[in-house]
Amino acid sequence: MSQIYTKDFEIECPPQERTWYKISQRISELPLPGVPIRLILTAAQENTLTFECSFIDTDKPPVWSSLLDINIRDRNSTKPFVAVSIIPTGVRAEIGGFAGDATPSTNLLASACDYLVTNPNAVTASDIYFAKDNVLYLEGNLICQLLLGNIGVIPEKRKNIAAIIEKPKDERFLNNVLNALNGLRAVGGINIDPVIVTGGAVETKCTYSQYGNASGELSGID
Repeated sequence: MSQIYTKDFEIECPPQERTWYKISQRISELPLPGVPIRLILTAAQENTLTFECSFIDTDKPPVWSSLLDINIRDRNSTKPFVAVSIIPTGVRAEIGGFAGDATPSTNLLASACDYLVTNPNAVTASDIYFAKDNVLYLEGNLICQLLLGNIGVIPEKRKNIAAIIEKPKDERFLNNVLNALNGLRAVGGINIDPVIVTGGAVETKCTYSQYGNASGELSGID
């Protein structure tokens, strides 16, 4: 059984010690109700930091390293120079929402490094994509794991893509999705495997926290 909780907490951390290494250590010392999967700083006052955090409590083995785990990289590495650009996107965002209007600034920054990693909405505008060839985009959790040093990114053609489809109420909707996936296989030459249909509905509900942050509730995640 898996459950997700969201709660607020405070830690004491003076300004001169506010590196993620120090902050994560203080958070890990708290009695946490599970593994943190989403963390937002909502207030900073003198020596006190206030966070809103979502946790998952599950008996399943973790797939990703915790947000509190850090694997410090070798600063003397001769590997390509990689920069990360994160632009808040989506609802209530002033730039980079759904129009790809952060593409010019992203491409400008990409011209100064070997590879630039960014979040998808910064450079995608519906069917239009015009980022430089050395721009790689990752979703939020992967960016976090990259910055924490827990994963590496290798620019290569992807081998397989898995698809998870929520079980629809009408079988015809499922056939439409499967036909679209087959079209991608045939026309795009994309390897899509495995294709998994869930055993039931995965219900989501959009909410806002007391701080105005976009949040949500999940059920059926098992």
